[in-house]
Amino acid sequence: MMLTSVFAWFIISSTTAYGDVMFLRRGTNASVEISCEFPNITKDGSLMAFALKCHQNQSKEVQYLNLNSTPKITNKNTRFSVKKLPKSRKVNVIITNLQEDDTDIYWCVFYYNKGLEVQIQINGSTEFFLYVEAPEQCSCSNLLLYVLTAVALLLFFCVLILTRAYYVSMSVPSVCVCVCCVCVCVCVR
Repeated sequence: MMLTSVFAWFIISSTTAYGDVMFLRRGTNASVEISCEFPNITKDGSLMAFALKCHQNQSKEVQYLNLNSTPKITNKNTRFSVKKLPKSRKVNVIITNLQEDDTDIYWCVFYYNKGLEVQIQINGSTEFFLYVEAPEQCSCSNLLLYVLTAVALLLFFCVLILTRAYYVSMSVPSVCVCVCCVCVCVCVR
């Protein structure tokens, strides 16, 4: 899934004429804020609506905000919230509780009214490549841990046996043979 998104990003970004691409990297369950600045349009055009889209599944609309007299959001997903900043030309989209599936390329689309029933759609100048990475899991396996513990215990017992054999050989003449950390001592009288 991740590899296809990255591959798609390289293809789409090389064939689409956008101004900038902003790379956003977050972990799962984190939040991200995407800030879109809407472009100037002639004085007889008024901003009517805003949408956040992503490339997944052929340009899917993620969030839509109608800015008419009573602003309404059509996407009921509670992880997305949209705020139009007063006295500025920015709209902020906040995505909370990020999941790996949210990895995608996002861009802003602005809809303007120009005259009666005429609607103009203008893409924002920045694309946002959001990469959501999973928490890193421990790279050591249980089997490796068990093997290392067994080797450490075996070395401990070898040292213990060799120490015992040394003290026995000092007090009583004996012959000790050690093979693979196993020692056999025979007392010679």
